[in-house]
Amino acid sequence: MRQNRDHEGGAAARRLGDPWRELPDAGRGYLSVYFSEPLARWPVREITRPADNKSDPNIETGTYGLFSTCEPSMRNRIVLDGAATIFFLTTRKPHQGRVISGYYHVGWYTEGTQGAVNRDYALAADKMHFIDPILASDLDEPLAAICSTQFRTMKPIDVETVAALRSICDDRPDRTADYLGEVARVETFARARSGYAYPAHRI
Repeated sequence: MRQNRDHEGGAAARRLGDPWRELPDAGRGYLSVYFSEPLARWPVREITRPADNKSDPNIETGTYGLFSTCEPSMRNRIVLDGAATIFFLTTRKPHQGRVISGYYHVGWYTEGTQGAVNRDYALAADKMHFIDPILASDLDEPLAAICSTQFRTMKPIDVETVAALRSICDDRPDRTADYLGEVARVETFARARSGYAYPAHRI
């Protein structure tokens, strides 16, 4: 991956070369639900999930789908529709409800692990902004209903919803560096307990 990066508060602004192609932004986006790490202080992906550890959202590289086959239909529609903003939601505590942890603005895409012939794409952010988690139910309507209504893994959202959620996130301090530090901390813990940063068995 050939790239130039300028770092601002942990968020990466970059321009990628071949084989990455620029993704036009039509203003739409997606809500994407992920499993978060119960041992973490920040809601990073679930690294220690036994035999099913997660690689997305891969904030170390600012990518989605580069190291996994998760949500191929969402990644396909993001590329085909220019739905360039992904907001990440997860559940931190039982019965708490979902929280919004941040977003990617996708600027680039390339062939995914299942190949271009299957219209499978990996995505790369030109901006990411992770925040102190916001309870979806605490948002004003209609955003609370849009984000809190139960859906399993992902949900397309329109231009107005994208703009409103980005404004809310951008008004909060960027915590991406804290998320990155927590990924490294949990990987170190898992490696010390099992010998692997991403253990295949219960630690």
